[in-house]
Amino acid sequence: MGTMSTVLRYEMFFALLVLLAIIGYRLLTGSINTSGLLRQKIGGRVVSPGRLQMLIVTVAMTIYFAAKVIQTKKLPNISQEYLMVFAGSHLFYLEGKIFGLLAEKLERAVARIAKSANGG
Repeated sequence: MGTMSTVLRYEMFFALLVLLAIIGYRLLTGSINTSGLLRQKIGGRVVSPGRLQMLIVTVAMTIYFAAKVIQTKKLPNISQEYLMVFAGSHLFYLEGKIFGLLAEKLERAVARIAKSANGG
């Protein structure tokens, strides 16, 4: 049984490395479009703070989790504090997204009201 688990471990490691190489190659060649990844879709800001912080927290949590896996050689238990930070990061992003959508709808409604009040 020990040989089988060793073979599967190396096979999984190799498959993940190949996947990482494919994604890295496609990112470098431009096959995966990342333009506008951090840009705010609604409003005038160039970089969305919500998207930026969510990316940073996600990358940090991924590095933390990968380090734990390498250190313990098994899937670790993630503490509740880290999960709360991760969930809070995503909630912050979603709140900004909802606020932006509601603000856009409100601007459209105000413009329609102003147009109808002016006789247009």
